[in-house]
Amino acid sequence: MTPGRGGTPRTPFGALVLAAAFASAAPCGPGRALYLGVFHAVSAFCNAGFDLFGRSLTDCVGNAAVNLAVMSLIVIGGLGFVVLEELMTAAAERVSP
Repeated sequence: MTPGRGGTPRTPFGALVLAAAFASAAPCGPGRALYLGVFHAVSAFCNAGFDLFGRSLTDCVGNAAVNLAVMSLIVIGGLGFVVLEELMTAAAERVSP
């Protein structure tokens, strides 16, 4: 799989979105927020359901950034690498002459 295609490159973007949201919502430093963001992004991408809060993400119920990032990662991870590669190839073929 080439870089920039498939689901894996989207996980770091989701991790950064989650880290920024956790840094602003939780009283933790940037290192801890990044750790939480990466952990929950990988967990969402794999649809594993793990969390480090003990209450899942119920404290983030009103945070649109967290909800959209987690929902997007669950869907992208659920589609799988083969389907994502096919979608990216079809989109590239449609755009290029």
